[in-house]
Amino acid sequence: MVNDMKMEKAALYRYFNGKATPDEVHCIRQWASESADNAAMLRRERQVFNAWLVASDDALRTTSPSRRRLRLWVAVGVAATFVALFVLSLPRLLPGSRPSPVSRLQWVAVPAGQQAEMQLSDSSHVWLNARSRLVYPTAFATAEREVSLNGEAFFDVRHDDHLPFTVHAGDIDIRVLGTKFNVLADSASQYFEASLVEGRLRVELTKGNSHRRYDLFTGDQLSVDHGRVALTRITNVERYRWREGLYCFTNRSLADICNDIAHYYDVAVQLQNKAIAHRTVSGKFRFADGLDYNLSVLSTELKFRYSLDFTNRRVTIR
Repeated sequence: MVNDMKMEKAALYRYFNGKATPDEVHCIRQWASESADNAAMLRRERQVFNAWLVASDDALRTTSPSRRRLRLWVAVGVAATFVALFVLSLPRLLPGSRPSPVSRLQWVAVPAGQQAEMQLSDSSHVWLNARSRLVYPTAFATAEREVSLNGEAFFDVRHDDHLPFTVHAGDIDIRVLGTKFNVLADSASQYFEASLVEGRLRVELTKGNSHRRYDLFTGDQLSVDHGRVALTRITNVERYRWREGLYCFTNRSLADICNDIAHYYDVAVQLQNKAIAHRTVSGKFRFADGLDYNLSVLSTELKFRYSLDFTNRRVTIR
């Protein structure tokens, strides 16, 4: 790791942004393991980086926030205007809510190749996966805690008998008191999934005049695929380690893994080698290691060749 602090921070932000080279990734991990102070600095800089997610998607595409202070303030001004628009839309975004005159809405939009961790005003924790957006108030109302989600998030909700917590995801509401659960709400593919790791959930589906309610207990998983509902059990809790930056897969086909890679890194994946599309593999890798490195590991295991077109954000597997 370089000794110059500015260069060091620049490398850290490339690492957080998924743009560090394999050598930089190795050096950063080695540096972080050398002392508690280094590990603490890594966590602090990651928190600063996460705060940038609140301000602007575009700000994340710079090499180092410390070198673009002026642009940040401009982005914050734009974000503040956007927050005001969300306040005007509050009844639509958070159904049934009663906006407080002192509470404003904020949003976090996580770009491709990243995760973010945040703490809400009630001390509940939320982890957001890549290409996800959360809308939440600066302070919760006195009657109920409500947020709106598009994408994937893991919630660790602080228990409060008097203040239920509700996640709005399109036509679906998830109501809890205090629990740990994962939500995948993809409006584009019309797929929804709630996985209860601990506690109890109530999932309510509203479509037109139809209203259905499901109570979930620890280990339950409810999915809705184009209106079709399935209630099953969680089969692989390791999957939710994405909030640690890990992609864990068990007996997953290459086709399914390619779909996940395409979504996470925001690239188009062309799987030309149909002979291996349905071959299954188990393992895990770190998203921060980068697309090229992770594809090289998969190619070694499944014996395929691939090429990257960075200009058009395309991966071709042969």
